[in-house]
Amino acid sequence: MHLVGIGFTPEYWEELVHSIRKQSPDETLVGTLLSTEAVEPEQIEVLGDQISDSHPDLVFFNLLALENTVSLYVLFQ
Repeated sequence: MHLVGIGFTPEYWEELVHSIRKQSPDETLVGTLLSTEAVEPEQIEVLGDQISDSHPDLVFFNLLALENTVSLYVLFQ
């Protein structure tokens, strides 16, 4: 299973992936943290392409990393 994270600190992301691994010990998990900071509006399309190219099973994101609902809409359209 491939997990993608946006807007988390590397430490928190590793902790989250580790916690999920404990709950699914038989599952092979790969965690990719794409962005650790707030995403600027001009970066949204690039981030969307990165998510699409990585073919994740789950995407976790920190709402504080996406400054407004327009960014969220553009990212996941």
